[in-house]
Amino acid sequence: MREQHSAISQPSSCEAAVVGMYSTHPSPSFKDKIAFASKRMGLRLYCCGIAEQDYIGRDVLDAGCGTGEYSCWFASRGARVTGIDLSDGSLNEARAYAESLSLDNVRFEKRSVLATGFADASFDFVYCTGVLHHTSDPFGGLTELSRVLCPGGKLLVSLYTSSGFLVREARRRVAKYVGGDDLQLRVLWGRRLFPFTARRLVAGERNDSQSALYDYFAIPHETLHSVGQVLAWFDQLGLEYIGSFAPARLEDYPAMVAHEHYASIESGFRSRFDQVIRRFSKSPQMRRKRPGALSRLLVQSIWFFCGIGVFSMAARKPGIYCKIRSLLLCLEVFAVCG
Repeated sequence: MREQHSAISQPSSCEAAVVGMYSTHPSPSFKDKIAFASKRMGLRLYCCGIAEQDYIGRDVLDAGCGTGEYSCWFASRGARVTGIDLSDGSLNEARAYAESLSLDNVRFEKRSVLATGFADASFDFVYCTGVLHHTSDPFGGLTELSRVLCPGGKLLVSLYTSSGFLVREARRRVAKYVGGDDLQLRVLWGRRLFPFTARRLVAGERNDSQSALYDYFAIPHETLHSVGQVLAWFDQLGLEYIGSFAPARLEDYPAMVAHEHYASIESGFRSRFDQVIRRFSKSPQMRRKRPGALSRLLVQSIWFFCGIGVFSMAARKPGIYCKIRSLLLCLEVFAVCG
């Protein structure tokens, strides 16, 4: 790894509260971490335009790695992985799991996604899921992740959607109103007021059976985002949109539903209209074009009705060749106009 860029900043009070909760109740904390990640990664990466050559044999940053599910998944497939997080409890669990599988191509370090301390262009692929919306500055975090990404490399971020998570956010606010600042009371009231949701959350074998409940009802800080907002962030940073999961264009849904990994994805990520989509799709292709305003409105409406609360978006950082080409085009336009 290249030399560090700068000193790592101290977390704000907002991040400190989040880190404190995850240190006590690491999440997602699944016992079989690679099996958990495998249910999601095939379809997520496919829809986002991420191919095996983007991470196999390459330097990968898992920013906000939590208990190491995705870090270990990438490492098991031959990537050189660095997982960073501020939660000691999560990092300890991640290290223990990696050691149990003798994964020597993954390491875990205590660093912030807002100020990683890595040098510019340190990683070929950056993966960040379920993290930026828990920080005080999601765009600042994305800016930092773009900085450490190599030219020509790809980046994938997953965020809570402002459409599909409205019901979840309402439940969290009710639990916060009744339980106050006591996170344990928030979870207690969450279980009492929303028993069916709580029962669904604790399904699956975890090292901490309560981790999902704390993540759902007691998280101290989170923000909700839209596809259009993230596209605007990409534009500000000069990143090229390459795909999303779930797709941000209706035209790409038949290809998603027809994909071999669609059946293994958790039910919360599936469309309730998949049988209808299959009926009208003969030879689906994933085109991954940039979604327009109407496409975004329609898709996010579907996410609301289907309860899809997390979306992933991927982008490419232009390489030096692309920058030179853009400069030449600008010079050509200037010469013509001049």
